[in-house]
Amino acid sequence: MNYTLPPNVPGLLLPTSAASVPTVTPVLSADPASNPNSDSLPYDFQVASDSGFGTVLASAGWNTTTNTWTVTPGALKDGQIYWWRARACGLACPNDDSGWSTGRSFSIRLPKLGIRNYWPIWIHGPLAVNQANGNLVLLLPGPSYPSAGGSMGASLTYNSQATADSGFGPG
Repeated sequence: MNYTLPPNVPGLLLPTSAASVPTVTPVLSADPASNPNSDSLPYDFQVASDSGFGTVLASAGWNTTTNTWTVTPGALKDGQIYWWRARACGLACPNDDSGWSTGRSFSIRLPKLGIRNYWPIWIHGPLAVNQANGNLVLLLPGPSYPSAGGSMGASLTYNSQATADSGFGPG
């Protein structure tokens, strides 16, 4: 028996509604859509700047065969609220898609590492603490030498909440 029924509308998993996401390239994840043949289905995801999806900023465009998609680099900015949705497609894609899921909002909130003059910062000697997020910053100046193009030197900055490992451990 050959079914040509469209798949069900996928539910949205992550990010959850009104979630704060710490990256500008979040991974969107939907419930796997089901179809009568249990086939692997293509998915489409959209991210928009409004709940009506009038301004779509990024789209997977049926290019993913999994129920997850990483938003295109450069599409999203820190401090903004976005909306996302997903749909699945059946065997006669794109003529038998599931229809879009109900949109869900999320915001981008990048970690505030380092020191900026407009952040609430406590400073004492080489130590600084961001009072908004508790990040400890250790600033250690290094040697400086005069050169033909100006002074040349090195310094070390440690952020306690940084997750990147540059060979010296996270931070």
